[in-house]
Amino acid sequence: MALRDLVILCKTNRSYGSSSSGLEALILQDCPDFGPGVEKITLKLLCPGSVTDESLLALLPGDRDTPLGGGWFAQLEAKHAVRFERKKKHISITFPLLEVDPNDFVLTIRSDLTTEFFEAEFDTTIEALDWGLRQRIKPTDSFDIDGFLDWVKSVRARQYPSQDVLRATLIQARTDYEERQKLRDPWDLLEIDWTKTPQAARDILDDPRDWSTGDDFSPHGNDTGADILGDWRTFKSYTPDEVFAFWELRIPSSPKDETFWKVYVETHMALAFGHIRKSGQCSSDLAQATCDILKKDIAAS
Repeated sequence: MALRDLVILCKTNRSYGSSSSGLEALILQDCPDFGPGVEKITLKLLCPGSVTDESLLALLPGDRDTPLGGGWFAQLEAKHAVRFERKKKHISITFPLLEVDPNDFVLTIRSDLTTEFFEAEFDTTIEALDWGLRQRIKPTDSFDIDGFLDWVKSVRARQYPSQDVLRATLIQARTDYEERQKLRDPWDLLEIDWTKTPQAARDILDDPRDWSTGDDFSPHGNDTGADILGDWRTFKSYTPDEVFAFWELRIPSSPKDETFWKVYVETHMALAFGHIRKSGQCSSDLAQATCDILKKDIAAS
């Protein structure tokens, strides 16, 4: 199968991560070969509008009355974009997800996924793939666009007698996908251009998981880390406390402040690992601060 990876990401003005439905694994399950021209498709679905503090606080433990601030969180706007890296056989598509309220996306996880949400995300996925692939893929690129879209539409047409069956089907598809991924070199999965990366960074961060932007437990795989790495030009000169001031968040005094402690730890990790990834070194002050807060976090767990 030439198409090895289909990544679907969803972004609101307050969150960024994998799609709630995980339908990409379902599309890839038993997917035919449509030609060698495309090996990876990354689809970023944008949920325009604003996520409310109420939706975010519903996900957090602790003080539910604490305002999260966020005057800097501008409303996310609808956007269309496409980029095709022919040598890497990777096409990236950005497309608006207009049929889903950003609050619904934030509050939807796979365990409570509804058929309605799944179908809305799937229909937009088909529309985005149709638009993006036809924008950039040429006949000489050796990829059967019509055949691939027909396959995706046939997966969309499958019927599920209940939401529980739908969820179980998606879980099995994800399990099958993860088993296939285990057979691949974890460093290849990162798809990083190592010629633009300091050798010292690779020597220090010698575990592929350190570099992952898709693993929730990696420094840049969670929402906090992804935001910091994604806007590195802004955050590279900040301390963790300055990041919190920029985000208008309260600096937690201890792990007992559950609302903000996790984000504070993630901020330290994202900054420290970001400096190493980008320059091959981290300042002694930031390194010490990160070690100190990790010790507190481990002691409290």
